[in-house]
Amino acid sequence: MSKNRPLVHFFKAIFIVSILLFFCFPQTALLQTTSVEYICAGTDYETPVYIIKTNYEKPVIMIVAGTHGNEKAGIKAAEYLKDNLNIERGTMIILPKANILACEESVRCFPPEINLNRVYPGNPQGNPVEKLA
Repeated sequence: MSKNRPLVHFFKAIFIVSILLFFCFPQTALLQTTSVEYICAGTDYETPVYIIKTNYEKPVIMIVAGTHGNEKAGIKAAEYLKDNLNIERGTMIILPKANILACEESVRCFPPEINLNRVYPGNPQGNPVEKLA
């Protein structure tokens, strides 16, 4: 019976080390959280912003797509990243459809006479597009 004790202690040690490694070095997917915030909430321009965070504050990277609603490649890339990105450190902020009304209509600008790309950094007291910027 004494011959089995070292084997039992070995398996106990392996079990304890495995548990410690699991909690000390968790998988990346366990470290990140995704939340959704809305800019221009309660208006026609209500736009989702996806925030993917880890336990590390830095770096912070922001991806903005959909400034022009007829430029679909950036929108698709941002949505792909939103759904599939696993980050190890920092925060990723993804705005797939900056001008959501233009994206929904597949037009460059909405309203047609105001180009969102030309009104940055925006104006909180301005027209809806300036507020969005």
